[in-house]
Amino acid sequence: MRRKAGESRKQKDKNRAFYRTKRLQIVSNNNVIVVGSSGTGKTHNFLKPNILQCNTNMVISDAKGTLFKECGHVLERNGYTIKILNLQDLSRSMRYNPFHYIENEVTIQQQPLG
Repeated sequence: MRRKAGESRKQKDKNRAFYRTKRLQIVSNNNVIVVGSSGTGKTHNFLKPNILQCNTNMVISDAKGTLFKECGHVLERNGYTIKILNLQDLSRSMRYNPFHYIENEVTIQQQPLG
C-alpha cells in the first residue's frame, strides 16, 4: 500500500486494518470480515484467538460446525448464549420465523430490518 503525497507513515498505518505483523487495528465500526483462500490461517490465526477473548457479541458463519465444537464450550462458560441456524437439520437449529410478526401489508412496513 503506497502512501499518498504528503501523508506520513503514521497516517498511512492509521488507515490500515492489518499490519505486516498481522496485528489488528481497531477501526471506527469494529466490524470485521475475514476473507482468504483455503489454508491461509483464517480460523487458526484470526477467528479462534478473537472468539476466545470473549469480549464482544459475535455473529459467526461456521458452515462446517468446527468453531462451535472447538470454541462453543468456552463461550458458554463465559455466559454467552449460543444460537445455531442449521438449515440442513432443522431439528438441531434455533427457531426464528420472521414472518410471525407480519399480519398485513401495514405491519410489514412497521417492522425494523435489523
